[in-house]
Formats: sequence, structure tokens, C-alpha cells
Amino acid sequence: MPTTIDLPNPAAADVHYAYKASLVGSAHRFELKDDGMSWQVGGKSGRWPYGDISAIRLSYRPVSMQSRRFRADIDRAGGGRIRILSTTWQTATLMAPQDNDYRAFIRGLHRRMAESGSRPALLGGLGPRVYAAAIILLVLVGIAIAGLLVRAIATGEFAGALFLVGFAALFGWQIGAKFNFTKTTYVQLAPTIYNYSGAGDTFNAFYSGDPDHLAGTPLVRTARNQTGIDSLLIYDMPMEFGWTMHEIPFRIFGDFAVNLDADDRAAAAGHPDKGDERYAYQIGLGIGRIKAKHDWELKGWYQHTEQYSLDPNLVDSDFFDSRINIEGFVLQAGYALSDAITLNLSYGWGDQADGGLGTGGVGDIALNPLRKYQIFQADLNVKF
Repeated sequence: MPTTIDLPNPAAADVHYAYKASLVGSAHRFELKDDGMSWQVGGKSGRWPYGDISAIRLSYRPVSMQSRRFRADIDRAGGGRIRILSTTWQTATLMAPQDNDYRAFIRGLHRRMAESGSRPALLGGLGPRVYAAAIILLVLVGIAIAGLLVRAIATGEFAGALFLVGFAALFGWQIGAKFNFTKTTYVQLAPTIYNYSGAGDTFNAFYSGDPDHLAGTPLVRTARNQTGIDSLLIYDMPMEFGWTMHEIPFRIFGDFAVNLDADDRAAAAGHPDKGDERYAYQIGLGIGRIKAKHDWELKGWYQHTEQYSLDPNLVDSDFFDSRINIEGFVLQAGYALSDAITLNLSYGWGDQADGGLGTGGVGDIALNPLRKYQIFQADLNVKF
């Protein structure tokens, strides 16, 4: 008599996946259940029915410490996004790939969605806006570097050509231009990209920006990193438009920066839902210009710096206490008492930009978060 043996169905079994986005904190855990995808990220958890998943974007995201790194961004209808990486942190210098487990989970997720009748948007690569900006930037940088290199070789400036090659090898490129429409009207800009790489020193520890952690009895303070330079790929565009009216010079100036790796920087800091904190910008107006005795100048500007947008070691130390996640205004007046002596009076006030995050950076005021800030500053500058 024939015997029937029921074999286990691999597709019906629950599929698990976990990875560590940083050395600190618990692993991010995911599980495919019959009724939806269960997830646990940091202190948050939930379950998304497969029919609620509206989009999945798969992309290749290599970093300096791991070239085999892939990412899945899963969006939920009505809001919410989960990011899943194919690598996990094991030590301070080792990011290990999990190719097989990652592939099995992503294939299992697609299978469960198909079985449930879900019809999400299936996307690949970077988002169109980020991709277009990156392509334009790379084209501009490539043209500029190539043009300067050709000119240096054609004019026999081999030292300059070698310098360009070496400078490009350090992952920092900048080009600049000034367009003069008349003798007193101009536009100047200097698009720049900074790519931080390397590991093993204090600055390359994972940036947090959060206040120090207090726990235990008696209380024990655990310092959070305020200077780390992990996951910083920054596009920066300073610009200025100047003109003269009634023999008085005017100028509108500004700066815009975006960290293209802010998602990873936020995840490593323990805030995977704050990857959109990637922008920094400034806009201001200047009237007058100091060149000689009795010249004067008035300036005012607004600036906004988000938590994962910039290197906290390089932000302006004159205002807002060398902090990020701060926004506010600055007013400044200057007068030349002589050709060599200038008096500047400045007043600035700012507020914490995102109340759910710290104000990262190391300043003179031992408070984090720095919720409000005001400063009046008088400077007497002497040129020798």
C-alpha cells in the first residue's frame, strides 16, 4: 500500500532576518508572518500587513568599509518607511555581508506579497532627485578636473597636474566661478563635494549628537560621541550675487549643503527614522563693504543646520556655540576706525531645530540639547 509523506513547505515557514546598523544598540529584527511583516527597530515595533506595503526600492549602497552592501526601502501606505541593509556591524572595523540571508528575506517578502494580492510599486536604484543631482554634480566635477588637468599638462605645469591627481585621490573636489555682468554686478559660486573615508581614530567613531546617557544608582554618565565623521558624503554650494546702487555695494549670499549619506549616519546614531535630517542652508543680505577708513558694513542672515547634515568639527564657532540642529538669525555691523582697525558688533539668537534630537557638537556651553541661544559679541580687529 503506498505511503504519503507530507514534506515541509519552505514558503510557508516564517522567515527571519536581523542586522545591526551600528555597534551601539540592539539589532534590527524582521519576520515574515502569515498576516504581515513583523519588525523591531530600536525601541519601536509593529506589524505591517502585506497589503499595506505601497513600495519597495532596492539599491546598491557601497561604503568604504564594505563594497558588497545593498539596501531595501519599504514604504507603507499612509506613511512610514523601513530600511533593511544586507550588512551588519560586528566590530569597530568589520562590517560583514549577509548576502544569502538578505536575499532569502527579500525574495520571501515578495512571495508573501504576491500571495496576498498586494501590488506595491517595485523600484530600483536611487531616487530620481538624488540620482539626477549626483549625476549633474559628477559631470560638473569631472569636466572641471579634466579641464584643469589638460591645461596644466599643456602649459607644462606638471607639479600642478600632479597636485590635481593627488587632490582627487583624497576624495575632495571643488570648482568655482565668478561671472561679471558689469564692473559692479556679479555672481559667484563654488560647488563642492566632500567624501569622508578611513577608520580607526576618534573622529571616525560613530557620531551620536544626543545628550549624555544617565543611568544607575548612583547615576553614571555615559558620554555620547559629538565629533564622529562617519557616513558623510556632502554636496555644498556657496553662492553670492552682488551689485551696486547709489554707489553702495549690496550682496545676497547663501549656502546650501546636503549629506547624501544621512540615512546611514542617523541609523548609526540610533535614530533610523531621522534620515531626512540631512540639510543645512544659509541666506543673507549684506550692505556696504569695509576696505578703508570710515567704510561700514551691515549684514544679516538666517541659517538652519540639521543634525546629520555636516561635520560637527567644521561648523562656525562664532555663533550658535559650534552646534548643529540649530536654526536662527545673526545681525552684524562693522565700521573701519582706520585702515587697520575695524570694530564689529554682532548679535545672534537661535533655537533647537528638531526638539526630538540633541544639538550635536562640542561648544563652550555644557548643555545638550541647547534649546535657545543668544549672543552679543564685540570684536576689535587689528591688521598688521
